[in-house]
Amino acid sequence: MSTICLFTQSGRLSQRWQNLLSNDNDVVVCTQFNLLKSFSSDNTFIVLHDDSDKENIIKELDTLHEYFPKKNTLVLRSQPNLEEGEILLSHNIAGYGNVNMSDSTFLQAIEIIKSGNVWLYPYLMEYIIKKINKINGREENTEILNNLTQREKEVALLVSKGESNHMIAEHLNISVNTVKLHISSIFEKLGIKSRVALAIALNKK
Repeated sequence: MSTICLFTQSGRLSQRWQNLLSNDNDVVVCTQFNLLKSFSSDNTFIVLHDDSDKENIIKELDTLHEYFPKKNTLVLRSQPNLEEGEILLSHNIAGYGNVNMSDSTFLQAIEIIKSGNVWLYPYLMEYIIKKINKINGREENTEILNNLTQREKEVALLVSKGESNHMIAEHLNISVNTVKLHISSIFEKLGIKSRVALAIALNKK
């Protein structure tokens, strides 16, 4: 069972997250930042909610990663933005998003991070994927798609370009729910957990 440390000054959020996570995880609540290091282990993950300035968050992350060497921290902010998200990714975070995300999205983020992948809120994910494509010149490694159906290949390639589910649905003239089903099947067949992981896999040279 994984240990999830919740760092927040909000009693409301703390209680909500405990209720969501306690069935499948050992949940610990920390209201003092310096106590987090005492839970350091390979199977510990952190949900960090702090709305202080970006420089303070970076300082906290750098301190955490002296004790937690792997990507294990989900940073949640009241007003996440692309610039800050990209900067925090360079400080070894595992996830970044809005503290007021839905319960289902929160649980999805936790599961993706526990599986060793990175979770980002949609706009940042699209931005990062497009940046990956630009750096690598869009030389796609399509061999990894050989086990997919033709429609799944089309969806996978659009996901890897940073297109949203709504954009993919419009482009292929299918419903958003159908896009979601295709993406779930793609992830299962390829053994990956996130859109970023798919973009990276397709852009490996």
